Amino acid sequence: MIWQYDVPAIVMITNLVEMGREKCGKYWPNLGEYMEYDMFVVHFVSQDVGTHATTTILELRNDKVRP
Repeated sequence: MIWQYDVPAIVMITNLVEMGREKCGKYWPNLGEYMEYDMFVVHFVSQDVGTHATTTILELRNDKVRP
């Protein structure tokens, strides 16, 4: 859906773990790495850790042609 609607930003308003409980699965790669999901590739470009928020820049590419 992100690719289909050309979504420019995704906002996650929770931490991965809060009060010892997992709140969200980590669906992005580590810095400088990439993850493949079917026909899409997610690349971790950069991250800025602030006092109250972390901004992570990811690149989404459609590198494969679906048969």
